[in-house]
Amino acid sequence: MSLAEMNCIKARIAESFDPDARFSVEGARRDWYVETGLEIVPEGMDVWEEQAGGPTLEGLARQGVSRAAAVLYLHGGGYICGSIASHRPLTVELAKTFEGVVWSLDYRLAPEHPFPAALDDALAAFDHIVASGVDPASIAVAGDSAAGGLAVGVLIALRKRDVRAGVCWAISPWADMRLRGETLRTLADKDPMVFPGTLEASSVLYLAGHDVDTPEASPAFADLSDLPPLLIQVGSTEILVDDAIALARTAGLAGVEVRLEIWPDMIHVWHLFPNELEEARRAVADASTWIQERLGAPR
Repeated sequence: MSLAEMNCIKARIAESFDPDARFSVEGARRDWYVETGLEIVPEGMDVWEEQAGGPTLEGLARQGVSRAAAVLYLHGGGYICGSIASHRPLTVELAKTFEGVVWSLDYRLAPEHPFPAALDDALAAFDHIVASGVDPASIAVAGDSAAGGLAVGVLIALRKRDVRAGVCWAISPWADMRLRGETLRTLADKDPMVFPGTLEASSVLYLAGHDVDTPEASPAFADLSDLPPLLIQVGSTEILVDDAIALARTAGLAGVEVRLEIWPDMIHVWHLFPNELEEARRAVADASTWIQERLGAPR
């Protein structure tokens, strides 16, 4: 990565966000992520939609690839914004190397649909993938930012059913709704993607009165025993570094196989910029390899 490339991305993002502006859901949905179109899906890759109960699932897979393995990808956006389309640069990049189907979910958003709506939709999507013939042990649950925490919450909820996914990939996870991390303050001026005030507002809207320490909402301090292997990737200049470290520590002490990667100089969910950052492409490819090695998917 060149410093110029990262500064260009930061400048472009900064044009869309005003950290001092009054928070609003409408503003977040308008400005947080730029919508992207189906035109970024390359030739030779299939894209289709299915309904998982109510929510829409988008499938991405290279033509001819086995569909015996899957990634259930949950988009970030503080539980109040984001979509399948907003994260298509990331999911398409993953589908370029993953030997299976990458499923992306349009789960319901707060405040119209507070906790546990997103969790319920993610579980319904997992069940839909299993019903299609995929073994739960061949499914990776993945997500970024708020949905990095949601992905781990899905594993906790599945454990209550005695169901175990294959692995989990959490990108820049927001995993502590109580917002205890020191980096929320110490790195607040380093990352243009996410702000402490936005997280505070989103937490209130999403939880809607539920306990901030609910395990499925704040997995960084939950009982994570008997969960599948966990890969956590976080940038060194983002405010959620401490969330990632706390999640890794809790998982490791619970006996979970956990890999924590802190990528130098990267911002929140840099994976969204594969067309500009070599680090984005490398992080996604590394995660794809890690997932497949543990799922036993064909390579």
